[in-house]
This record gives sequence, C-alpha cells and structure tokens, in this order.
Amino acid sequence: MTMLTVADALQMTEFAGAEVVAGAAGLTQTVDWVYNTSVPDPYNWLNGGELVLTTARNMPATPAEQVQYIQALAQRHIAGLVVTVGRDIE
Repeated sequence: MTMLTVADALQMTEFAGAEVVAGAAGLTQTVDWVYNTSVPDPYNWLNGGELVLTTARNMPATPAEQVQYIQALAQRHIAGLVVTVGRDIE
C-alpha cells in the first residue's frame, strides 16, 4: 500500500499554487483521510491523520481564537490544515 504524505498531496493538481506558510516540519505526515469542513469546530469529528480543508469563513475571527482553533486541531493529530485564500483572506 502506498502512503500519501502532506508533501505528496501538495504536488497534486488540485493544490497547484498552494503555499506552505507554517508547519513545514509536518510535510512528512501521512494523510489517512481528507476532511472538508464548513463548521467552526471540526476537531469534534476528527480522529487523527486527516488533511483538513476549509475556508476562512469557517475559522474564528480573532487571532486568539484562531490559535485555539489550530491548537484544538493539533490535539486531534491531524496531518495538515489547508485554508483557501483569495476571497476572505489575502
């Protein structure tokens, strides 16, 4: 069985133009599942190993809340977080 890492996923056409802005050390994490979320608390449904896809609209507004959001995802041992940019975030 072939293992897909976050770095491998970022080479896919679907992620063309993606840029790693934090967590480069996690690029070797294995992706067990891709999870597309539109809820403000996705960590309640994660088991670990997910590559979480979301938009800025689903994330908290303040920097402090964003830190808590990312920490909650990290505590669930996700493989990575992909946030789309352009409409809500530059």
